[in-house]
Amino acid sequence: MIHALHGNLGSPADWDALGLPDLRAVDLWEWQERWPGISLEEFGAAFSEEVAKIDPEPVLLGYSLGGRLALQAMMARPDLWKAAILVSTHPGLTDEDEKASRRESDAKWARRARKDEWGDFLASWNEQGVIRGQSTPEGQMKLETRRESVSRAFESWSLGGQRAIEESREEFPFPILSVAGERDEKFVRLLERFRRLGDRVDMVLVPDCGHRVPMEASERLGEVIRDWLGNRRGDFQSPAPDLPGD
Repeated sequence: MIHALHGNLGSPADWDALGLPDLRAVDLWEWQERWPGISLEEFGAAFSEEVAKIDPEPVLLGYSLGGRLALQAMMARPDLWKAAILVSTHPGLTDEDEKASRRESDAKWARRARKDEWGDFLASWNEQGVIRGQSTPEGQMKLETRRESVSRAFESWSLGGQRAIEESREEFPFPILSVAGERDEKFVRLLERFRRLGDRVDMVLVPDCGHRVPMEASERLGEVIRDWLGNRRGDFQSPAPDLPGD
């Protein structure tokens, strides 16, 4: 089964148009409602434990924020996952000043998500560099009723609190696909850093597409994922062993 984690200000429905069979779309806001303020590392461990109980052959799929959370799950249980697909995913900041600046920026976004008129908040969010000029996902307006969870995500899942992949000693024992939109210059540059994750890393640029690959090129992304999983299935690791207490 593919366990899919949506992006910031996204929803499980963002994966519908990919047409992937056997896909479980996870509601990340529900996690912040169940465990307010859950950290990146705590999510990675708890999510992996949840998946291990229901799926002996899980595949990870994450976009943007969801991709960063997928990295946490990979680090928490590298023995569990059969494969991982990371779409428009940041591998983590390495400079401490940049991390501090990002935490400060995300704290401001959290305050705005709590207090601003929701339409004004979304307009400002969608004017950011990597997503400016792209179509606004329809489901964003519906998140107004869950704005507290959105705010918590800015705080506890900030890129400024993420461990960079260079800080991990793991070389993951499963194949990894890293995807970026061809017009997303920032994330195209970041792709090369994912080679740090091992010798089973493949990279794909989706043509005529920016940062929001699942929304801008859903059918093409679905094809890329289906083809890649089909080609890489022989590289899947053996099922994870049962842990004490499972």
